[in-house]
Amino acid sequence: MNSDSSTVRKPQRSLLIIIVFLLSFSSLNAQMLSAFGTIGGTFVDEEAWAGQEPRDWNNTMSGFHLQAHFLNVSKLHIGAEVGYTYLFWYDIVIISPVTRQVDAWRVLALAQVDLAAGLFLEAGAGVYLFEDFTDPTVAFGLGYLIDIPGPLSIPLKARADIILDSDATLVPLGLSAGLRFNLK
Repeated sequence: MNSDSSTVRKPQRSLLIIIVFLLSFSSLNAQMLSAFGTIGGTFVDEEAWAGQEPRDWNNTMSGFHLQAHFLNVSKLHIGAEVGYTYLFWYDIVIISPVTRQVDAWRVLALAQVDLAAGLFLEAGAGVYLFEDFTDPTVAFGLGYLIDIPGPLSIPLKARADIILDSDATLVPLGLSAGLRFNLK
């Protein structure tokens, strides 16, 4: 779907997403909370997304996300994620050149499985919330957890999200680093 996020983003949407996540976090008694920063690239058919061949584009992706795990059963952790992703930008000519920024908030249900020697797998399903529409997504990642003394650890991961848009599938691939707080 053609996205024009160059207009002023409604702050109410961002605030609502964060409030719902925090209320869920507090009411469901989270056991782990993680915060991540991400950098990578987005694979997309720019012409299909834009509806015409772009004059220029950049597929550098960046973002941040929070994860809360509410249920831990042995090596399986079930939780939720909320995050923001800047996916890419492109230039097209309508009457004059126009630059479009493509970004979105996302909300996912998340499962994480601890493997041997600090490795973990994660998978999720949810939605990307663009300015004017919402697209379903699935996510898959592989990470490594660096333990440090106390309740903190440093998770590092590589992850791919698959955003299923009606015009073009977007696949942001990112490397993330974060900080995990073990609350219980």
